[in-house]
Amino acid sequence: MNPPPDYVSDWRVFRMLDSLSPTATGLNGLPAWFLRVAAPILCKHVAFLFNISLATSTVAQQWKEASITPVPKIDTPTQHYLTFGPSQ
Repeated sequence: MNPPPDYVSDWRVFRMLDSLSPTATGLNGLPAWFLRVAAPILCKHVAFLFNISLATSTVAQQWKEASITPVPKIDTPTQHYLTFGPSQ
């Protein structure tokens, strides 16, 4: 198989992994500090996966999953439908 076009560079993936928020955790449970430490090793492989996805116009099923936690805008929400939204 020929390598995919370079839509996303290894360096860009490295910078993204290296700048993760300390509290970020994905569905796999890997803490951000681990991804930051492993960024030099992971960046090439992750960039390859991104580039294959973009070149073939497909997205892996695992990438379509998310864990969403509503964040109340106030300390003690009373009207749930009004108080949940992005944190400030």
